[in-house]
Amino acid sequence: MGKDLHYSIIPYVKNILQNHDKVEEIIELNNEDYFAYRIVRNSGLTDVILVLSDEYFFSENHLLSIPELLNNGGFILLAKPESRGYQGNLPSQKLIVGKLSRLLGALNRSDFWNYTPPTRPNGNRNFFR
Repeated sequence: MGKDLHYSIIPYVKNILQNHDKVEEIIELNNEDYFAYRIVRNSGLTDVILVLSDEYFFSENHLLSIPELLNNGGFILLAKPESRGYQGNLPSQKLIVGKLSRLLGALNRSDFWNYTPPTRPNGNRNFFR
């Protein structure tokens, strides 16, 4: 994870999050190595730590070196539109890896780490893969 993202990605993600009905505030977390945010949710839901990945291919090996910031759970966003690779839930770590659509769905749940996207009629869960 790093900061190699096109300049338009951060404003795009923030704009979408600010329009989500469960998001009250987005707080940027100061970090030299990657983009990270605290998403403050309303309706009594806990905050979610969001870290943006700049990887083109996110493998399960990347999970071996997750940022310390995510030790208590959070969401790793595959921020590049062309990103591929591992997407899924790690309930024992209260952690999810996925694209923006998975994040938007997960923000609706108190146990966001257990969110799974609905199955599409063709059985494909990951429409953007």
